[in-house]
Amino acid sequence: MITFIVTVTAKTGHEPQVAEFYLSLGNALEAAPGFTGRKIYQAKSGTMLAAVRAGMTEEQRTKLDEAGHKDVGTRFVLAHTHEFYEELL
Repeated sequence: MITFIVTVTAKTGHEPQVAEFYLSLGNALEAAPGFTGRKIYQAKSGTMLAAVRAGMTEEQRTKLDEAGHKDVGTRFVLAHTHEFYEELL
């Protein structure tokens, strides 16, 4: 058995349409010879940053922001949301 893992990104605001598209492929996939099953997960945006910030003191968060790293959270969220998922199928 071979497992394929595919990561797809969607433009903000279009997440439901992208999820529906991949959910709608079910019949075609099930008809493919050798297909055994699939799981679809959607990343929970912002949960990694929230988890990291929850482990920081207010002073640590303030120092990070004062040091000019306010955009670190944005980059961090985009790069690491893949660790928290919601199962769609």
